[in-house]
Amino acid sequence: MKQYELPLIGPVNPPTFASEAEMSLCKSYRDAVRLSWQLKARKKMTKALAAEHAGLYPSHVSDYLHIDDNPRRRDLPMDKVRDWCLVVGNWVVLQYITRDAQLNIMEEMIAQRAA
Repeated sequence: MKQYELPLIGPVNPPTFASEAEMSLCKSYRDAVRLSWQLKARKKMTKALAAEHAGLYPSHVSDYLHIDDNPRRRDLPMDKVRDWCLVVGNWVVLQYITRDAQLNIMEEMIAQRAA
């Protein structure tokens, strides 16, 4: 099993995938971000620590995870999704994005071969 190296945390197991039942709870991108936090691998990880390791501002993480979907709240930036997934230890946000776009790896490979 491949391990990833995160500064100050050390070796960690690769991110896991959420179940079909868990993913069915995600009705929006923000739901997926909140679910990824609920399913984090290190249960005692603080928002500040997650922010530090994912290259985010700690005060913004509270916005990403806040239960209300007020339009003034910030969303997890797309360029930080991979880092976020590695830090929380699951692929929930990426799973949501690919499902929302209705894409899969095979479709991408077929499109590349046809080009």
